[in-house]
Amino acid sequence: MPGKNGKEEKYFEAVFSVPRAIYEPICDFIIDNYSKGVILEEEEDSPEVGIRFYVPEGRGLLFKEELSEFIARIDTQEVFSPERIRTKIIANIEWEQSYKDSIKPIRVENVIIKPPWETRQFNNAMEILIEPKMAFGTGSHETTQLCIKEILKHFKPGQTMFDLGCGSGILSILAAKMGARSVAGVDIDIVAVQNAGENIVINEVTDKVKIAFGSIEKAAGGKYDFFSANLIKSTIVELMEAMIEAVKPGGILLLSGLLLQDKPSMGELLKEYQLEKFDIIQDGQWLAYTIYL
Repeated sequence: MPGKNGKEEKYFEAVFSVPRAIYEPICDFIIDNYSKGVILEEEEDSPEVGIRFYVPEGRGLLFKEELSEFIARIDTQEVFSPERIRTKIIANIEWEQSYKDSIKPIRVENVIIKPPWETRQFNNAMEILIEPKMAFGTGSHETTQLCIKEILKHFKPGQTMFDLGCGSGILSILAAKMGARSVAGVDIDIVAVQNAGENIVINEVTDKVKIAFGSIEKAAGGKYDFFSANLIKSTIVELMEAMIEAVKPGGILLLSGLLLQDKPSMGELLKEYQLEKFDIIQDGQWLAYTIYL
């Protein structure tokens, strides 16, 4: 692709690996500051995730130092030097096609999550289009897939839903396509809010889904049939009372983002709030709780 001077624009291809536990904020930092997207190179059960991204040649190599400093702030266990980020020059057209080829459709039961440029049609499947601008939110993560399975099992046409920590909007869009009366999606990450806003437009569900910047306060005064929260345990504990308050009697509270190691403390939390009717499903080390109120 020609640059402003009419010449083929070139890019640095940058490649490195980080521990699996920290790759998501690193990918989001890259997308926010340097690149339209990242390519993840994952091997099942590997403790590390490979990350590949592309930076215009004209920006120089300063990004290697900036990125290394960011990684050092979130991973204090190990020194991360700029030399660990390997680079080479490639043409623009190479990275764009490489990036698109790396984003594969994901199937969760009868739901297909795919990027807007994927032209294949999938028979007898509900398709959700997601512009992959976030590391977490393309449907590949186990917690998202657990939530999708529970929504498919329990959500009913005509119900209302509150999607706390909506990310790219996958769960909100799914509920809308399943016949929701209305869906409210919120997130404290402005990039997620913008991405979810794009995704509800390309999925043509803006009449049912409203996305906003914020957290549990956006649910104040409302009562929802279905409340989903794909968060981390500490946030779930902090917001538990308010989330329960936002669900109608007879409604469902779906909690995910929880690890197998969180099971004992989650048991104590549910006991504290006298929540006795619930199901737990598992994918690898991740759990989702479907709580019947």
